[in-house]
Amino acid sequence: MSRECRVRTRSPGHNEKWRILHREGKVSWRGETETSVNDRECLERFGLQPSAGELGEIRRLLIVEVEREDNSEEGDDDLIKLLCVQLFNAGNLQDTLLIWQAKTSSFDNSIGVEVQLLCGNGLWATKEYLKALEDPEAKDALAYIQECEATGDFEQFAPGDQSESYACYYGDVAD
Repeated sequence: MSRECRVRTRSPGHNEKWRILHREGKVSWRGETETSVNDRECLERFGLQPSAGELGEIRRLLIVEVEREDNSEEGDDDLIKLLCVQLFNAGNLQDTLLIWQAKTSSFDNSIGVEVQLLCGNGLWATKEYLKALEDPEAKDALAYIQECEATGDFEQFAPGDQSESYACYYGDVAD
């Protein structure tokens, strides 16, 4: 059983670029600026292995939910986790910081969004990617991953195995 490390949540207003995207109406679901979808609907629409063409919408949905958390509104923690799992399964390193922002958006998400979800492209590749970024959030995420690695959270970790465990879990939920 994996042991979750301590996570600091971000301060309100921390990520202005997502706020700007939201305000400009670039974050939407069904033509609205707010999400009206739940985790079950999202799972039915995209599945656990979304196509490359669907990833933009998944990112937008996650940004909206993180924004809700940033504004002290009640985000949908189940939806946030599912969206992170979908991005994890896509394995794009560029999604690492978005997943990190989701993880650090609230106390509940710091627990519900497992550290392994940051590493859809593998532990080594993710650490190298974060090391190369000149972003304070990347440095925080890297330090957190390294702390969790030292405590054993990545023993026997493989992205494919992690994906299979989510497929079992969400398969049970979807039935």
